[in-house]
Amino acid sequence: MPKATRTRQGRRGGKNKRAEADGGPVEPEEERGSIGPRDDGGLKVPGTSGRRGTSRRGGTYEKGQEKLQRHTKIIKYEVPFPDHFAGWTRDGEMVKRMVKELWPTLPADLPNASNDPSLTLLIESQKPTETQRKAQGPGGGGAWLWDKLPAAEVAALEEDGAPKYLAMRWAECIPDETLKMLVRLWDTLNRLGVKFPDAELQRSGSPALHLGLWELYMDLAKITTDSRQTKLEKSAPKEEILAAIDALCRAVKERVVPRLERLMKRYVPEQQRVQERIHSRLAHRRAEQLTERPDMDFGGTFFTVAVKEGGSERIHIDWNDNLHKFALIFAAGDWEGGEFCIPQLGIWIPLRPGQVIAVRTRLLAHCTAPITSGRRVVFTCFTDSFLLEHTLSDKDYSIL
Repeated sequence: MPKATRTRQGRRGGKNKRAEADGGPVEPEEERGSIGPRDDGGLKVPGTSGRRGTSRRGGTYEKGQEKLQRHTKIIKYEVPFPDHFAGWTRDGEMVKRMVKELWPTLPADLPNASNDPSLTLLIESQKPTETQRKAQGPGGGGAWLWDKLPAAEVAALEEDGAPKYLAMRWAECIPDETLKMLVRLWDTLNRLGVKFPDAELQRSGSPALHLGLWELYMDLAKITTDSRQTKLEKSAPKEEILAAIDALCRAVKERVVPRLERLMKRYVPEQQRVQERIHSRLAHRRAEQLTERPDMDFGGTFFTVAVKEGGSERIHIDWNDNLHKFALIFAAGDWEGGEFCIPQLGIWIPLRPGQVIAVRTRLLAHCTAPITSGRRVVFTCFTDSFLLEHTLSDKDYSIL
């Protein structure tokens, strides 16, 4: 099991205290962490300038930074970078066998990363070694890109492409009103008879709708089959179903995406630079599809959202994602259980209404703990790796 360390720092920059233990995260007496000291002795929240007391309103900025520090907890794992599955091609059975052998604790029996639902959690590990980095490819893309990209672009990806966090959880992100609206729109889709694909049995026994655009095994992105509902029965009200899909995506786009974009820019700003280049290429190469279905365009923070009831209860890797990219996960409804389990890190992370988990799902094997009661509609927002790799290899859309 990994060794976890956590730093705590008082709101006026007092001396750090450390707690260590084997077997997963250590719970301090008071779960109020800081984001850690700067070299100059001040405090800096990711994505801010570090200035203090600069607001015209006399200290509003400083108070805001202090509040954010008090509600942020870092969990840093003193273990090698967890690239156990980074170089694999898809092999779901091997993932299950390896997880069972190396991390035999049942996912639902893992320790809780935090009992405080108001905390922002930031989970770090050591940086990848030079050997690990080379095997991953520039920007977490395919290793074949090393020979395809100019040296300057590789250097830019090395600087901007790899986030410091393995996973994050943000509290109180999405208002209850928005979550209730999403459930109503989801119910409308089901009432109209939306066509689901077959369940992906490597992860769950229940199916998910994949809405938006992706570029899986294609040269250019395409609106997903689920979004177009090409396999509907002739008697089904296709126009109504398509309108309901657009309404659900529009609610995510207008009410959720701006909040997720702000959080990503604050905590992993280097990711957004690459995401913006992907979106720029997509908006140009697929302008006609986005004009026809504008609600399929989520603006670049992600490009596809998978929606389903319940959870993904089987341990798995999201093979089509990118090693450096985060899947953004939130859920609506009223339920018990359903914690997000990460055996490689020896923890599970609670996910409650209004919270968002960001996790590198191609890097970390994961699953959902059993949902013991209630109803849960989960939204998983992601960028497939083909979109990234094809953007990087497209000379017209260099990230430089």
